Amino acid sequence: KKEELESEREHLKAELAHFKITVENVDGKLKEEMQKMQIESAELDGVVQEQRDVLKSQLRLIESSKVRIEQTESQLSKVKMELEGSKQELEDQSKAHEEEQDRMRVQIHEQHVTRGRLETQ
Repeated sequence: KKEELESEREHLKAELAHFKITVENVDGKLKEEMQKMQIESAELDGVVQEQRDVLKSQLRLIESSKVRIEQTESQLSKVKMELEGSKQELEDQSKAHEEEQDRMRVQIHEQHVTRGRLETQ
């Protein structure tokens, strides 16, 4: 009976040793996988940060472009107002010139009429 117990004990010791080796192997593999995952996570964090930086840079470019567009629109609006003012001035000058020509025609006509009367007298 003692031999059976001793044999059983040796058998259990062997199983325990085998189990410890299995646990150590699994633990080692888990640690390797954890390290791989940490490396992948760090790489992904780096990619995400790069993408954030790119997006921030693009956003700054868009905002500065928006400001330039607004400035250009403002300048175009001023130029348009100036052109409308110049157009009005030219129209006014043209109208004044036409009125002056009309007065001169009337004056010339009156002079002809006056000259015609003097000649008939």
